[in-house]
Amino acid sequence: YALCPVTRHIVRRFISVPRPQTLDIPTGPCRVFISHASEDASVAEQVFRHLTTQFGDGVFYSPRTMTHTNFSRTIDTALEDARHMVVVGTALPHLEKGWVEYEWRSFHNMVLSGLKPKEAQLVPYIGKGFSPAKMPLPLRERSAIQMDQPGEGLDALNQFLSR
Repeated sequence: YALCPVTRHIVRRFISVPRPQTLDIPTGPCRVFISHASEDASVAEQVFRHLTTQFGDGVFYSPRTMTHTNFSRTIDTALEDARHMVVVGTALPHLEKGWVEYEWRSFHNMVLSGLKPKEAQLVPYIGKGFSPAKMPLPLRERSAIQMDQPGEGLDALNQFLSR
């Protein structure tokens, strides 16, 4: 092809850019799914690091374990595999954001329909900035762990998930 020098340069740059690999989700089955809004990423990261010490590779936390380019399929697979879910939220609107609400509602519905074992835990890990009584009903009926500061209550989280 007879391309102009600028187009030729753009094509060369495009070809030299490494492409992401399309891999499946992390090794081993997902035991714990961590759901969070982007505003709560630092708290969710602490929860991830803590739970990884207990469950190893079995913790799904999208910024660290999402390796597949088909995000919705990867999330759905992890939701189906997960035995437990931790929903991190420092403010009520964070729990009601699109993907976050999709994830915890899907998990909740799988528990109700019998697709998850009765011992499956859905644990809200929330900030003290709002009352658990203000959470959406499926989360309100669960025992929430409230934290004054990030990292507080992680041992209590272990107790819930070890059942």
